[in-house]
Amino acid sequence: MSGREWLVRLFSRAIPAAYREEVVSDVQDQHTRLAPLLVALCRSGRDARRQLARPRTAGAGWSGVWADLGGAVRMHRARPGAALAITLILALAIGLNTSVYSMVEAVLVRPLPFTDVDRLVFVWNASPHHERESMAPGRALDLRNRIGALEGAALIGHLSMTVTGRETADRWFGASVSSSFFDVLGAPPLVGRTFATAAPDRDVVVLSHRLWVSQFGAEPSVVGQRLVMNGRPRTVVGVMPADFYWPSITPETSADNPPLFWTCAPLPDVPERMLPYDEDIIRNRTMGFLRMVARVRSDRTVEAAQQEAAVVAAALGREYPTTDGGRAVSLVPARDQLFGAVARPMWFVLLASALVVLGACVNVGNLILVRQAGRHRELAVRSALGAGRGRLMRQLMIEAGVLAIAGGVGGVAVGFAGLKGLVAIAPDSVGRLDNAMINGSVLAFTALATLVSAVALGALSAVALWRDRSAEDLRAAGTAERGHGRLRHGLIAVEVALAVALMVGAALFGQSLLRLQRVDVGFDTRHLLTFDIMLTGVRAEHTAKQLEFYSGLLDRIRALPGVQGAAGAFTLPIGGDDFGASAFPEGRPLPPPGADRRIGFQIVGDRWFRTLGMQVLEGREFGPEDERQAPGVVIVNQALVDLEWPGESPIGRRLKYAREADAPWLTIVGVVSNVHHLGPAAPPRPEIYLPYSQMSQAMMAVAVRTTGDPLLLVPAIRAAAAVVDPSQPISGVSTMDAYLQKTYGRANFLTTLTLLFGVVTCLLTVVGVYAVTSFAVTQRTREFGVRAALGASPRRLAREVLRSSLAPVWIGVAVGIGLAMWSGQLVSALLFATEPLDPAAYVAATSILIVTAGLASVVPARRAARLDPVKALRDG
Repeated sequence: MSGREWLVRLFSRAIPAAYREEVVSDVQDQHTRLAPLLVALCRSGRDARRQLARPRTAGAGWSGVWADLGGAVRMHRARPGAALAITLILALAIGLNTSVYSMVEAVLVRPLPFTDVDRLVFVWNASPHHERESMAPGRALDLRNRIGALEGAALIGHLSMTVTGRETADRWFGASVSSSFFDVLGAPPLVGRTFATAAPDRDVVVLSHRLWVSQFGAEPSVVGQRLVMNGRPRTVVGVMPADFYWPSITPETSADNPPLFWTCAPLPDVPERMLPYDEDIIRNRTMGFLRMVARVRSDRTVEAAQQEAAVVAAALGREYPTTDGGRAVSLVPARDQLFGAVARPMWFVLLASALVVLGACVNVGNLILVRQAGRHRELAVRSALGAGRGRLMRQLMIEAGVLAIAGGVGGVAVGFAGLKGLVAIAPDSVGRLDNAMINGSVLAFTALATLVSAVALGALSAVALWRDRSAEDLRAAGTAERGHGRLRHGLIAVEVALAVALMVGAALFGQSLLRLQRVDVGFDTRHLLTFDIMLTGVRAEHTAKQLEFYSGLLDRIRALPGVQGAAGAFTLPIGGDDFGASAFPEGRPLPPPGADRRIGFQIVGDRWFRTLGMQVLEGREFGPEDERQAPGVVIVNQALVDLEWPGESPIGRRLKYAREADAPWLTIVGVVSNVHHLGPAAPPRPEIYLPYSQMSQAMMAVAVRTTGDPLLLVPAIRAAAAVVDPSQPISGVSTMDAYLQKTYGRANFLTTLTLLFGVVTCLLTVVGVYAVTSFAVTQRTREFGVRAALGASPRRLAREVLRSSLAPVWIGVAVGIGLAMWSGQLVSALLFATEPLDPAAYVAATSILIVTAGLASVVPARRAARLDPVKALRDG
C-alpha cells in the first residue's frame, strides 16, 4: 500500500462505513492533489455526520433554499466546464431571442404616437384590378364630405422640393397635407406648433425630427426660420418628435423614403402636386395622386364606416359614371396600412427565434440529464443520508435555475450586440428601427423567457429523478445509470425535429433569394448611375426652358470621359415611382367604367432604351422628328403587344391613354423589350412610352452609362449641372445596382436569419447527439468489454453505437419534415418562385442534419470499437 492510499484510508474513517466507498470515489474524482483530497474527505465526513444528526424536516423553508442555492453554486464550480457550456448555450439562444424581440417590439408592439390609433383608417380607391389606389381631388373631397362615419379626414400628396438660400441648393422629399392632418392623427409637435385649421397658411412647414437633427443641429431656434422651397419662402412653425413614425404612404407602405417635412395644402385644402398643373384641381376626377387618412367617429365601428363608404362610392358611381363608375372605397386600419407589409416577416422571425430557444432548452435539458445521470452515486449517498425525494428535486431545480439565470444575464449582453447586427441587416422597408433598444419591456420579456427556461429545465431534472422507482433505487445505484436513456433519446428527437424545420426554412428562403437574383430585369444594371432633377422657378413653368436645360445637361454629361451614354425619363424602372394609365386601342369598344386595364406609363427622352440596354424589337426609338408640334407618337412594350395584338405588328396602329372622346390618338412607332419596372419579384407589365419632347415635365430621372465606377463621375456631373443652371441641383444620386440590391432586402434578411437559426440549432443538435452517445458508451464500458472479450468485433460494437445514436435522429427527421411542411405553408407568401414543399430544400436540409449527426456519433463509436477488454473490465 502506498503512502497516499494509506492516508486516504485513514482520513476516510471519518465517513460512515455504509457510504464510505461511494463518497471516497466521488471525492477522488474531484481532487487529484493529496492535500485538497484529504481536506475534502474530512469535510465529507463532517457533513455526513451533520446530515445524520439533522431531523428529517431539516432543509425546509427559506434556509433550506439558501443552502441549496449555495450547494448549486458549489456544484457548478466543481464542474465548471459543463456549467459554462450550458450557460453559453442558453445565453446564445436567449440573446438571439432578445435581439429579435427588441426589433419586433420597436416596430410592431410599441404603441403608435397617435391618439386612439384604432380609430384611424386610410381611405383608398378600390377597383377590380387593385385593392388600393390613390384618388383624384374631386373624388377625394366628395368622399371626405359625404362619409358621415368619419369625423375628420386629411388628404396627403407626396412631393419633392428644391431648397435654396442655404449653403448649397438641395432637394428634400416631403408631403403636402391638409391643414387638419396632425389634428386627425392626434400627434402634437416636439417644438413649435402644427398647422392652424381655422386660418390655414400655405407658406408654413413642419419639419421631421430627422431633418431637424441632420440639417439644423436640433436647434429649437429653427422655429421661425424661413426656407426657400421651390422658389417660395416658407416659415418653419414646428418640429415633430423622434417617435413620430410617418412613412411614405403607398398601397404597400414601406419605410424606404419617409417624408422629411410637411407643407400645408393651399386652399381649398387640396395638397400640392409635384408638378404644377393649371386646371381647376378640385374638379379633377382622373388625376389620382392623393391619399387620405381619416378618424372614425367614436360611435361607429370601422366595419360600419366601411359599409357607409360603400354606399357613398356607389352613389358617386351613378353621379359620375365615366370617372367613378365601377370604383369602390376601401378603409384600411392604420396598423395594417403602416405595418402590413412587414408584419408577417417580423412575426415569422420571432417565431423562428423562439424555436431556437426551445431547441437550446432541449439541448441543455439533455446535457443536464447526462450530468445528472453521472451523479447517481452522489444522489444515492444523499438519499441514504436522509435526503428525501422532494429535497433532492428542489436541489436539482435550483441548480437548473442558477444555470438559466446565468444564461439569461448573458443573453441580455448577447442581445445588445445582436440587436445592432439585426438593425444593420434589416431592409430599409422596416420602419421604427431607429428606436429599437433593450428597454424595460424587452428586459421583462427576457426575464420571462429565462424564468420559463429555468422552470422547464428544473422540471425536467425533477421528472428524471422521479422516474427512479424508489429511494431504494437511489441507494442501490452504482456506477451504471438507469432509466433515462429513452428520455434523452426523446429529447434528441425533439431537437432534431426543430433543427430540420429551421434548416428547411433556411433552404427555402435561400432558394427563393437565388431565384430572385437570377431574374433578368430586362436591362443592364451594371455601370449605370442614376439621379433626379426637379426643376423650379422659371425653368419649371415653360416647356421650352425645361427642354433647353435637359438638352444642355445631357449633352455635357455625354461629353464627359468615361461616359458611354446618358438619357432621361419621367421615372426610373425598379428604383422609381409607379405611374399608371389605361390603353384604349383604336377601333375597340371602351370597357365599362372601372374595368380599365391599368398599364405602366412612362415618358422618356431620346437614347433612353439604348442607354439602359433595352432592345428595340420593332420600329424605331424616339428621334428629333418627334418634336412637340409633330403628330403624337408612342412606343409600346412586348407585353402590351402580346395582350392587345398577339401575333400582329402594332406599328402604325393608334391608341390613347384616356377614355375621354377628345383625348389625343397616338401612333405606335416602336416595340421594345419588357422590363421589370416594379422590381424582379413583379412580372413585366404592359407599358407605353411617350417622348419627353411632346410631354415635357419639370422633373426627370437621368441614367448615365459609364465604362468604370459610376460614382467616380458624380463630381463631374454636378459640375456640369451647375454650368447649365446652378439653381437646379441634382439629387437622389445612386447606382442601378444599389436599387436592385434594395429589392433583395427582405429576401436577404429572411435568408440570413433563418440560416443563422438553422446553423445554431444544427450545432446544438450535434452537441446533444455527441454528449448522449459519449455518455452511453461510457456507461456501457463494462458491457462492451465483456462482449469484446467474448469475441465481438470492433466493427460490430461501433455499428451498434451508431445505430443506437441515430435512431432518435431518424424519428426527429420524420417529425421535423412534418413540422417544416406545416410552417412552409405559413411563409409561402414570402417566397419567390419557390414552392413550400420544394423537395430539393427538404433533401438538402435533412441530408446535412443526418450527416452531421452521424459524424457526431463517429467519435464515441470509434472509442467503443477500440476498447481494451482487460482495462474495461478492470475499470468499469
